[in-house]
Amino acid sequence: MPQPKKEGIRWNSSSGKRACGRRRRSGPWTRGALVGSVRGSLTEGVGLIGKLIVHPDYQNRGIGKRLMASMEAAWREAKRFELFTGDRSEKNMRLYEKLGYRVCRTRQVHEGLTLVYMEKPGTMAPIATEES
Repeated sequence: MPQPKKEGIRWNSSSGKRACGRRRRSGPWTRGALVGSVRGSLTEGVGLIGKLIVHPDYQNRGIGKRLMASMEAAWREAKRFELFTGDRSEKNMRLYEKLGYRVCRTRQVHEGLTLVYMEKPGTMAPIATEES
């Protein structure tokens, strides 16, 4: 990956349709190099957030937070959002928790890898009331 300069970040996003739902990608660029990316799909009212990456030189600058916000904003009709990460990815889990995601389940893939699934309500989620 080319080493990006630390100024002049430009954002772009793209979206497309698939038979099973909508997919989206978003990412910041600087001097022709992609410094971060997120992708996901909206299927049956669930925004499935895929891989979120930020170049190490650009981490801790709010880029991951902005990428997640762009994905969530694109799918205002989502009833909920879901993602997963490895159980050792503590920094990722802290970011997701700050963004309102909560652990909903785990799945052990093999002895050295457990996936942690996290979710949060979307803007179209039913609002809980005292009667519910």
